[in-house]
Amino acid sequence: RLVFAGALGPGMLACVDLLFAAMAEVRRDGLPVSAHFFGTSYSPTPTAETLALADRHGLQECVHENPARLRYFDALQVTLEGEANLLLGSTDLDFVPSKILTVLAASRPVLALAPAGSALSRRLAELGQSCLEFNPGRPDHNAITATASALRELAAQTGGNPSVNTLLAPFSARASAQRQLEILNEAAASRPCR
Repeated sequence: RLVFAGALGPGMLACVDLLFAAMAEVRRDGLPVSAHFFGTSYSPTPTAETLALADRHGLQECVHENPARLRYFDALQVTLEGEANLLLGSTDLDFVPSKILTVLAASRPVLALAPAGSALSRRLAELGQSCLEFNPGRPDHNAITATASALRELAAQTGGNPSVNTLLAPFSARASAQRQLEILNEAAASRPCR
């Protein structure tokens, strides 16, 4: 169960097209993967953007979209409940999803897809995370194969993403509180008592 929570701009549909091509491939091999999209539209009368692509790839029964915006905590809940989360780049190469750290901190496996040269791919590399890059346009065989392999690996994973836990540990509430206590103790020790 792949999950995506957030707005889905037109430049992100190339990533969705690649994802669906790979999903169709692994489903032919018997892997029961599904994708669930939540809060994908800012429109007051939202329409599902992914369903036409799902239809084109023969995935009508395993792609679900609720385009109405989600409240923040509902989006967090969806992110925590997914077996794996999606991070999607855009053909607007400077785009980086604002939810990148939230998705990584959820400690769930992540599948990141982005056009080659995207800021998302660079940002994930800085965070020690992988991102499958592809040439925009109709997905090519190599990109579909690489994404299908990533889906198979995700299906084989159990638990979260321990490398992300290690990466984000210095920013946890416990670590932040410990650092604040150290600062206060240093400040108190440096002031003479009256």
